[in-house]
Amino acid sequence: MIQSLIIFGQRSDLEQLLDEDTIINFVVEALENMSLTTLYDSFKEIFFRFLPNLVLDVGLNLIKTTESERQQMIDEPQEFVNLALDTCDK
Repeated sequence: MIQSLIIFGQRSDLEQLLDEDTIINFVVEALENMSLTTLYDSFKEIFFRFLPNLVLDVGLNLIKTTESERQQMIDEPQEFVNLALDTCDK
């Protein structure tokens, strides 16, 4: 699963994919589930070995502003602020 997420994070069409809420939710859930595996020492070593790639290839892409969010910032500034506040709450 770790390597699949890293490969996903390196896709050239990632920005378009991340405009889909279903895909973002799946990736976030996968990351949350993987972080839970760190409760077990045998999985913790594997997770931390790939952590830099997960942060760089997946995590940073999840916090980038997407094209639809940019457009929302122009069209509906209050909704964009609400989105930003929701993101901070996560």
